[in-house]
Amino acid sequence: MCRIRIDRLLSRHNRRKGERKRENLPLLSPLSTRTNLFTLIQFEPHKDDIVAFPVSYIYPVLILIILSFPPLGGHEIVLLVVGLIWGVWIGFAIACAGTWIGEMLCFFLFKYLLSKKAQE
Repeated sequence: MCRIRIDRLLSRHNRRKGERKRENLPLLSPLSTRTNLFTLIQFEPHKDDIVAFPVSYIYPVLILIILSFPPLGGHEIVLLVVGLIWGVWIGFAIACAGTWIGEMLCFFLFKYLLSKKAQE
């Protein structure tokens, strides 16, 4: 009985601080795993065709650059697919190139072209 009261008080205290409830974490993990497995199943049969296509690595780089204006969601999914198709080392290079170029273009766009608009 006393332990139940302490647990209730601690859970109320944690909620007041804005912390997430830990009971929801086991529910989110299977959903994430299911999404990743679905992506793996979709791209696995076409992996060799995509790699054999000339300059096929340019397309994910362009997609990552587009997702940087303004910072949009979906970056992680593209990186997951790049890692599945090209492997660790080439996938890492593609991810670095797309992310770096996109973020630098976004930085210079906002610094030089949109700074006057932000000051107004």
